[in-house]
Amino acid sequence: MSNPLVDPTALSLSAVARRLPGRNGTHANPSTVARWVHKGATAPDGQRVKLAAVRIGGTLYVTERALADFLTALNGPATTEVPPRSPAARRKAADEAVRKLNQMGA
Repeated sequence: MSNPLVDPTALSLSAVARRLPGRNGTHANPSTVARWVHKGATAPDGQRVKLAAVRIGGTLYVTERALADFLTALNGPATTEVPPRSPAARRKAADEAVRKLNQMGA
């Protein structure tokens, strides 16, 4: 359910919960999302991170951006960068490639 007064991407806590995985193949519970709004969750560095929400009437709404920021704060930014290999790992990979090429007759 969205509320265009807030943001076209605004979702109720129930709608946010339905988007998130829960245990045993179900979705997250709306009370979990409410707890994140009120008390927050602990990030890996030990800081408490709260899910930003706005109340209109008696309903709390969370924007897509607020949810993305919350999840990023808990999990860290997504990285596509591959960590560099150690010299020993590079040497081992090169030796393995040479071995395979020799087996192929190249």
